[in-house]
Amino acid sequence: MEELLAAADATIFEVLGTSKIVRYRRADGDEVAIPQVAGKTLAIFDDVHATAQSNGLDATTSSPRICVRLSDLNSDPEEDLACTLIIAGEEFDVTSPEKDGKGLVSLKLRRRSAS
Repeated sequence: MEELLAAADATIFEVLGTSKIVRYRRADGDEVAIPQVAGKTLAIFDDVHATAQSNGLDATTSSPRICVRLSDLNSDPEEDLACTLIIAGEEFDVTSPEKDGKGLVSLKLRRRSAS
């Protein structure tokens, strides 16, 4: 069963994986790169934007999220509460990790302000 799940994961990441370079940083500063295969990072990055209009003004929000294999990270994001991700050079704080029980974790992200 585990081999079947690993094959399914590989296929999903091959099709939906991002071409962006992704690094995971623990709170202590140690980083790991999320592996790449054939130019695709084994992560699914989604950054949905929504625009609402109020009193003639547009307000845009985004809800960035990334799905990765827990085994590709160098700490457990549920325990390492100050971990961050760097996606194509942009830094994100992890706000809410959600494990699926099968080895994947979906990380809700918040963009870090440019300093």
